[in-house]
Amino acid sequence: AEPFKPYVMLQRNGLTIGILGLTTVETKEKASQFNLQKVKILPPEQIAQVYVDELRRQGAQIIVLLTHIGSSQGENNGITGEIVPILQKIHGVDAVVTGHSHLCVSGTYGDIPVIQAGCYGEAVGRINLLYSMAAQKVVSANSRIYKLSELPRVQDNAMERFLEPIFKNIDSKYNEILAVNSQVLTNDRNGESRVGDFFMDVLKNGFKADVALYNGGAIRDTLPSGRVTVRDLLKIFPFDSTIYTAEVKGSDLRQVLEHGIGNPDISRLRFSGLQISADIRREEGQRISSVTLSDGSTLADEKYYKVISNDFMFSGGDGFYSLQNARHLRNCGKDKTFFAFALRSLKMVDYPAHDERLQIKKQGV
Repeated sequence: AEPFKPYVMLQRNGLTIGILGLTTVETKEKASQFNLQKVKILPPEQIAQVYVDELRRQGAQIIVLLTHIGSSQGENNGITGEIVPILQKIHGVDAVVTGHSHLCVSGTYGDIPVIQAGCYGEAVGRINLLYSMAAQKVVSANSRIYKLSELPRVQDNAMERFLEPIFKNIDSKYNEILAVNSQVLTNDRNGESRVGDFFMDVLKNGFKADVALYNGGAIRDTLPSGRVTVRDLLKIFPFDSTIYTAEVKGSDLRQVLEHGIGNPDISRLRFSGLQISADIRREEGQRISSVTLSDGSTLADEKYYKVISNDFMFSGGDGFYSLQNARHLRNCGKDKTFFAFALRSLKMVDYPAHDERLQIKKQGV
């Protein structure tokens, strides 16, 4: 039996509406491999038409694709991105809702409206469909994105009274001050992340590991200056990650670096305990020119190193498959629990704005 329903049928205003769910093939690498055991991710273009046809046979008059598949808009507001190859091969769909790429998108592909409402509740998307009972089909469609920051605000006193005790309870937990930070630590998911460097140093030192590693996509925000609260920490680490220590062979660690630095398909790898020189213009397998450890020794392919990372990486998430060869894994608890403890212990954070742990070869050098 399938673990998820492929579609649902709804009755609205005398019409039968079929909603078909699809996810990106990147789920195989972006989601925790522990959660994907015995789950097979099929290319959506292979199965979408099968279910669209099945919905039509069951009487669906309107069909909507509800997807976690990325879209974007190029020149002349044309729809681009991962959703396009699917739309090129499918027929009989009336509207498409996309996700995954975190962009605000509102347009059409052919005559199909495509919409995506950004991320983190920044916008609301709306698609209007005009269905002709005489023609038994959708005869016109349009879509629109509403940015919440641009909408008029009306105070709802009854709702405010209802939410007040809820927010008070949440704030009592998430407004706890963990430490005071001297300067903002920035985070560029595809470039330098001083907040990532800081927490990787904290992780490496806290567990006396040789190397700390984290996928860049797990680190989502900056560390603000001034008071740092639990809420700030949750913005940086929104996922429920578990940290592990393990022994990793040098050759496998080198593959992690080759895959995680300069890879356009994933956020940049975060690390501590290593000094790396790289040319990210090269292909994977040829990017890393030198790697030394904190003690000045060169990374040895046949030697095992104590590495601390998260469950996502050790299970091969983001394509870090060589870490699946790690031995003697030990569960060290939730990352946010440790990082909160570390910040409370530090009390003051005074971390430099830059360092030289990663040297990227520049054009012509």
